[in-house]
Amino acid sequence: MFEYDEDNQRWNATHHPFTAPKDGHEDMLETDPGKCIAKAYDMVLNGWELGGGSVRIHRADVQSKVFRALKINDEEAQLKFGFLLDALQYGAPPHGGLAFGLDRIVTMMAGAESIRDVIAFPKTQRAQCLLTQAPSVVDEAQLRELHIRFTQCGAGNQGVILISPHKLRHNEGVACHAFLLVQMLNGLYLSCCHFTADLLVTQVYKIPESVLVVIYSADLSVLLIERADRPGFWQSVTGSKDSLHEPLVDTAVREVGEETGILVLEEKQVTAQHCVPAVNLQDWQLSNVYDIYPVWRHRYAPGVTRNTEHVFGLLVPREIPVTLAPREHLQYQWLPHREAADRLFFAI
Repeated sequence: MFEYDEDNQRWNATHHPFTAPKDGHEDMLETDPGKCIAKAYDMVLNGWELGGGSVRIHRADVQSKVFRALKINDEEAQLKFGFLLDALQYGAPPHGGLAFGLDRIVTMMAGAESIRDVIAFPKTQRAQCLLTQAPSVVDEAQLRELHIRFTQCGAGNQGVILISPHKLRHNEGVACHAFLLVQMLNGLYLSCCHFTADLLVTQVYKIPESVLVVIYSADLSVLLIERADRPGFWQSVTGSKDSLHEPLVDTAVREVGEETGILVLEEKQVTAQHCVPAVNLQDWQLSNVYDIYPVWRHRYAPGVTRNTEHVFGLLVPREIPVTLAPREHLQYQWLPHREAADRLFFAI
């Protein structure tokens, strides 16, 4: 049921962390995980795997034990998988399944050597689709929507995609899918990598340096937004750097756009109501160093407990409409600056 990771000194789920243990092995989940056997199965014929599946955990207490065996504490488990743990408490029935590889079965029946011979539109060895011409060019708007940014690294055409993991909401499903675009010398490849939520967080950590952008109008009304994960908690725009070398002003511009839909542009590019001249964004030369809330420390590298926050101000000509990311924020309000300050201190 588990495999031990010597490098990280922890157990990993062999199949996935939602596979049920063999009956009678539940108590060993916390005392001796290495001896636990999973209710997982494969169908193999002449060396070909034709199908596989598992019985899922249907009890909240067993699921919690599995999380603890994987070094996911109760607080972190509730944050990431609270929706599942809550649902199991309502009496989910035992459930499982088996997925067949129909293409593999047909390959054996046809006496073919590869499943590519029986697939209608197989991908090439370079992962290209000759029917749809995929992968194709991805425009900047699509990348921003998925919080993905391409950057050059090293000589030549090699590059890497940077993903903002804190923008992905783990509570919408068991796992997150991330599309990684890798540009190499011999062409553009598209691969879909499946990360469990736990793997994604442990592989990529938030940088403990962030910005806070106070958005205010000429009459000193201040924009506040309510967090979706903490209803009743109001704040200004906040966000961490995407990379160690990202200028703080770029972080501020990006976070303002992602969280409010307000675009900070050069003067000549300001053509719409939701656009603001870049000159209106000012670094107030203020910094706050604070302890990271324990509930969020798993997002940072081990041992990181403090974050440095740099304060910016963005002047807008009036109380302009705001477009929120509904997964991150519930609503917004423009309040007089004293009332806004009272709201923030009350939330704290």
